[in-house]
Amino acid sequence: MTEIQHPPLPHVQIIKQAIAIYLPLAYGEGKVPEVVRGRIAPILASPDSDRIKLEWFEPADKDGRAVYRLRLGQVAYPHMKLNVEESPDGTGYLILADAHDTHLLAPETSPDAKFLSELRKNNAALVEKIQAAWTQAGLPTFRNYFRAAMERRVQEK
Repeated sequence: MTEIQHPPLPHVQIIKQAIAIYLPLAYGEGKVPEVVRGRIAPILASPDSDRIKLEWFEPADKDGRAVYRLRLGQVAYPHMKLNVEESPDGTGYLILADAHDTHLLAPETSPDAKFLSELRKNNAALVEKIQAAWTQAGLPTFRNYFRAAMERRVQEK
């Protein structure tokens, strides 16, 4: 049986920068919960040039690609995550904000339907805001990955 080879994990500096952008957008002027501060403490204490450590994340798999999840939450929903996911070509990793709310459904007649719909809508807007800020900062997001891939294709022609 052949073991799947994954690319080297990203450097801590990338995750620190992603966290520094994520938290103010997710919590605004509010206080970041103690549990979240505890999760990020070992990351913030690590040298930028080190590689991230798997024990800081919840590991998962997405179609055979490695995924590492860091639950950072947000003011109204504690389950949002910063994901570190293996890139589609398997050469590196991308960071993604994951609302982790697709399971929050209720029948239209339920008293919870409107609340859950609004929560998902607000989560989606926050995810977009975080990912746009990461992209603008030059972090390895899918948009930056896709843009670089398209530029390579143009240069190859």
